Amino acid sequence: MLHDFGDDLHHLVDLELLPEEPVVVDAGACIGDFAAAMLELRPKAKIVCIEPSKRNRALLRNLLGRRVEIIPAALAAYAEVVDIHEPIGEGGRYYQWATIHPDLYSRANQRPDLIEVDVYQVNCITIDFLLEHFGRIDYFKMDIEGSESAILERGISPAMVRQVSIEMHLDYGLGKRLNELGFEAIERRDSEIYARSPQ
Repeated sequence: MLHDFGDDLHHLVDLELLPEEPVVVDAGACIGDFAAAMLELRPKAKIVCIEPSKRNRALLRNLLGRRVEIIPAALAAYAEVVDIHEPIGEGGRYYQWATIHPDLYSRANQRPDLIEVDVYQVNCITIDFLLEHFGRIDYFKMDIEGSESAILERGISPAMVRQVSIEMHLDYGLGKRLNELGFEAIERRDSEIYARSPQ
């Protein structure tokens, strides 16, 4: 039975497949809500938070401090430097997301409460970088504002990634691609899609 983190997180995890000291990659960590919830389930987890937004990283550090490793970058198909668009709303409020994906930042620019969009450059890292530095990934969460399909097109191996949960911002056949890569037990709930490596 899959555990649903609930609230605004909605990511799924099979706790029976999750070791007591898992390697967890939180791509699109935002302000750390998911990482905090995972630490409640697995206090000994090694959690790698990938977050390109300057504002989000500041809040993430305040929330979790040294309990996680923070990589100030965007997860993308290629290692390059790109522009990120970070929308800011009325009263300095922002939407807790920033994106390197043109389809999504064009939508953000149309929001009625938008005040400005902060545009700056960020480094991108790839799944290959993560595997080189951290070896196997027991749980891989992606909430990367439109770049999910590009990551899957580059390929992730179920031999190296045991479970994956993706928030679908733009669904370009993500379930089919996960099957093609060798993942199984594909499950969708609302905007989330979950898969695991064959047991």
